[in-house]
Amino acid sequence: MQPPPRKVKPAQEVKLRFLEQLSILQTRQQREADLLEDIRSYSKQRAAIEREYGQALQKLAGPFLKREGHRSGEMDSRMVFGAWRCLLDATVAGGQARLQASDRYRDLAGGTGRSAKEQVLRKGAENLQRAQAEVLQSVRELSRSRKLYGQRERVWALAQEKAADVQARLNRSDHGLFHTRTSLQKLSTKLSAQSAQYSQQLRTARNEYLLNLVATNAHLDHYYQEELPALLKALVSELLEHLRDPLTLLSRTELEAAEMALEHARHGAQATSQVSWEQDLKLFLQEPGVFSPTPPQEFQPAGTDQVCALELEGDAGGMAGDSSLEKEVQRWTSRAARDYKIQNHGHRERRLSEARLSQRDLSPTAEDAELSDFEECEETGELFEEPAPTVLATRPLPCPAHVVFGYQAGREDELTITEGEWLEVIEEGDADEWVKARNQHGEVGFVPERYLNFPDLSFPESGHDSDNPSGAEPTAFLARALYSYTGQSAEELSFPEGALIRLLPRAQDGVDDGFWRGEFGGHVGVFPSLLVEELLGPPGPHELSDPEQVLPSPSPPSFSPPVPTCALDGAPAPVLPV
Repeated sequence: MQPPPRKVKPAQEVKLRFLEQLSILQTRQQREADLLEDIRSYSKQRAAIEREYGQALQKLAGPFLKREGHRSGEMDSRMVFGAWRCLLDATVAGGQARLQASDRYRDLAGGTGRSAKEQVLRKGAENLQRAQAEVLQSVRELSRSRKLYGQRERVWALAQEKAADVQARLNRSDHGLFHTRTSLQKLSTKLSAQSAQYSQQLRTARNEYLLNLVATNAHLDHYYQEELPALLKALVSELLEHLRDPLTLLSRTELEAAEMALEHARHGAQATSQVSWEQDLKLFLQEPGVFSPTPPQEFQPAGTDQVCALELEGDAGGMAGDSSLEKEVQRWTSRAARDYKIQNHGHRERRLSEARLSQRDLSPTAEDAELSDFEECEETGELFEEPAPTVLATRPLPCPAHVVFGYQAGREDELTITEGEWLEVIEEGDADEWVKARNQHGEVGFVPERYLNFPDLSFPESGHDSDNPSGAEPTAFLARALYSYTGQSAEELSFPEGALIRLLPRAQDGVDDGFWRGEFGGHVGVFPSLLVEELLGPPGPHELSDPEQVLPSPSPPSFSPPVPTCALDGAPAPVLPV
């Protein structure tokens, strides 16, 4: 069982509370004094740093400003030397601003904030101790009156107890051997008088205790609501007065230095942005020297010849003919037209030959022609005749196509394709060698025609053909989805509407159960045959033994795909001046 808590006298408790308040206040004031000392030390060190920095900036820019050799015209802000001079001036001004900031920091470091703070703390502590002493005296008075009130109450209670005992004996007529009834009555009267006297003393002590209690509580309220806040406010205001000036000066000094540096930096940046390299070069070339223009060459007649203009050559009869100058103009005009025609038609013939090679057409092309062939046609007038366009084989659209070489789209209307992919060609393109196709994901765009391989859709039912001497069937079969389908299990294949599906061989017995096996988007599975449209026909049991057989691909061509623009058709030859 824990012992009851020891009772502490009210005066002692209040005294301990006041001592704790004074200690906390002194600790706070000590921290604030240390803060003032830190500000002073910081200002002293900052002043030294700013002075060294300002002197270093001025020392850095001084030798550059003292250099001679800058011409007066180059000091313009639009010249590079003028911009450089502005930067040097800004550096010097920045150093001067740092020196001014150093002086302000030094003045701030010489302040006596700590000593003033200690004086304020000493004065505030005296006032606080005096107010606490008055409150403590009131609490002591309360304790004394409370003690007197307790003593009076105990005396009164004892007198009451004795009077009640005598009265009880008198009522029982129990006066005993040594007391008579008369003596008991006298004793009862005496004790009653004492009880009344003690009751009056108790009433006086109680009233005094109550008055002291009210006065002490009022004094405590006045101390905590008036005196203590006023004292703390005075101390804090004194601290703010001593801290506001250093902190404000620190911030203002740094801000002014930064604003000045920013202003000089903006001025330098503006001067740099106004530098005109054309004006600089113009002034440099206008200076007398090797870059000055030489005097123009004039015609100097020889001997007595005074003619200084061109004259047409004439025959013996004085008729004017073709001058050598006109012949020279015609010769160079013909040479330029011939070079343009060779370049334009040579590029066109190369495109046509590449198209024929992509379709396995190995017939001779204009690519084998030499430069001498165009030179021979110069006199006959056949040079500027447009060759008849080659008629390419037409095919029914839409039709499937197999991607032989991959191509990365370079425009928004082009389509990116990968090697081995199957496409559906839906229409011919606007430019030569380009067609519009749709891939398995439904994306539509233009692709190079020579990057595609178009399988023959007409296969002989029996026998052999000259194009297919071995009688082999096509290596791949395609079907187009008429409707979208979502697989109901992991073995079924899902595809969107319009997708191109690669059909794989069915079972050896050749029984059609309504489900075909195919590949789409890298996934292999079965699907209902009623949802697709055959493009090449379903494979039989005697066809491909390996469903994952890779289609043969020829080697990639050594040329780049054509650009689908109108510029490929050629433009008329430029008109040269005669």
